[in-house]
Amino acid sequence: MNDEGEISRIKAEYSRRDSDSRLAELYERLNPAVIYIRHEIERHIALFFNRKKIRAADLSRACLLDIGSGGGAFFNMFSQMGFAPDNMYGAELIFERLASRGPGPQPGMVINADASHLPFHDSSFDFVSQFTVFSSVTCAGARAKIASEMRRVVKNGGYVISYDMVHTNPFNKNLAPLKPHQIKQLFGAPPEIYYRVVLNPLLLRRLINHFRLLCDIISSLKIFNSFNLSFIRVEK
Repeated sequence: MNDEGEISRIKAEYSRRDSDSRLAELYERLNPAVIYIRHEIERHIALFFNRKKIRAADLSRACLLDIGSGGGAFFNMFSQMGFAPDNMYGAELIFERLASRGPGPQPGMVINADASHLPFHDSSFDFVSQFTVFSSVTCAGARAKIASEMRRVVKNGGYVISYDMVHTNPFNKNLAPLKPHQIKQLFGAPPEIYYRVVLNPLLLRRLINHFRLLCDIISSLKIFNSFNLSFIRVEK
């Protein structure tokens, strides 16, 4: 599939998701499962920063770009960790999703852009993040271009932060998993730090309202976790 065909497919799929009230309820910000997932992501990113001895004062001077930022759900998390709002940027393919940006700290710039052609200079950012972007891109060539652009705009010694699916529904042809070996292929290096996180959402949604402690216990075993959170150090 060519780039235009892949972009059209992604836009059509997100339009379908956004118009499906059942899916909207699953991803509603006050859904207990969504909150649980958000907290787990935040906790593991904080673990990474602590492991690297990166403090909030360091982050206040760092620049971050979030790919596929949508309505900016993760900007508030990064702001609370110490990133200055004026130093946070976003790139979102679908213009309509930018309109869903909610209250809270706003990044310096969120632009409507294709992640395979980012309008930023080389080595502009200390961190570039993506949250389930690659699993929405099924074309191997498009994935490679996005990863190349993420590497290009990260400073030497900076990090790519990648959160994505290890497993996807095999019957959903609009999703593709991102396996650990694929991360190495895309970015030319294995993750410096890798976490297997987030209990399979199908299981999590069934348990979270009444068995929160059980969710924690099962998640700690890792075998039923469906996402990877990777930190790839970029060397140029």
